[in-house]
Amino acid sequence: MMKLNVSKNGKYIHELNDVPLYGMQTTAIIEDNKYKCMNQLCPDKGKQFLREFPGAFEKNAQMTKRLKQMVFNTPCNDRTFLDIGRSFFLTAITVERIYREKFRFLSKHRVVEAVPVIGIDEVHIANTMCLVLTDLSNKKEAKIIDIFPDKKTENIKQAYSLFLHPEKILFVNMDMYGPYRDMAYKMFPNCEVVIDRFHVMEHFMDYYEDARKNPVLYVEKIINEKDEPQRSIELNKWHEYRNNMNHYWFKKDFAELSKDAENYMVDLCHEYPVFKEVLDCKVAFQSMYTAESREKGEKIYNDFKDYILSLGENHFLSPLANIIKLVDKHYTDIFNYYDVPEESIRSNGGTE
Repeated sequence: MMKLNVSKNGKYIHELNDVPLYGMQTTAIIEDNKYKCMNQLCPDKGKQFLREFPGAFEKNAQMTKRLKQMVFNTPCNDRTFLDIGRSFFLTAITVERIYREKFRFLSKHRVVEAVPVIGIDEVHIANTMCLVLTDLSNKKEAKIIDIFPDKKTENIKQAYSLFLHPEKILFVNMDMYGPYRDMAYKMFPNCEVVIDRFHVMEHFMDYYEDARKNPVLYVEKIINEKDEPQRSIELNKWHEYRNNMNHYWFKKDFAELSKDAENYMVDLCHEYPVFKEVLDCKVAFQSMYTAESREKGEKIYNDFKDYILSLGENHFLSPLANIIKLVDKHYTDIFNYYDVPEESIRSNGGTE
């Protein structure tokens, strides 16, 4: 055993913020010796060091442990960091740092009773992209389980690790982000991944918007190929329709439109049937989520797929072939939607 051989090497004074007394700021003053190692065999020979007081304060700390613990235990529901800081004679930044440490500690050590259906998604909170874990088991209300700073793999793993009985998780609702899916199947042995309807329809609407623009060019091309005066007459009528066109109307169901907008869309589809084709494709794709069963939902999709692919690459509806590639890639996980119990929330809309 190496023999302790140190010598005193001067004094030092360390001041720390301590718990206020009678509403007044209190400072704890630590006065002790500095020491130098004199052991010839020690690799730190000649180095100066200070005695540590682990029960009173952490190394290089600016406050005592009991003050930090008191701030740690102070509820912040209706108070700002600045207000809490004033109570303890600390800055708002210091209080925020303590609370962040507190939340990291609680997140790391908390456990949650497993629920049958959960959702995981990223949302913007205070201009920051955060990872949100939700309980979707009750159709009436989605409940937030926890929030994490981003969707890095370690945070996904930490989120899934919260559950006391992971084998009770039966469905995990998510978008198409691969790490969500891979980690879910790894950590929840009995789960089915459900690619969320909201995100599938979001991708569909992107390609649908491209398909909606093509008939405009198609109609104008057909009219411009006609001879005068028919060309001018039809152009004037088309320009009237074109000037009143609102692309948002194509994204909504007729039941959601005003009476004027509905009449416009009916007249447009009557005059120019290519627009009715576009709308019919949207209705057909949406209806795969309203079928009576998974089998019927899959048949609706496959009929839609066969129709789009039969049109060829040069057809104005060809952009919709991209949604077919996407659905086929995640086919099973998308149609797991029908396996989620009716009393639960089938979509991540609750998370969004």
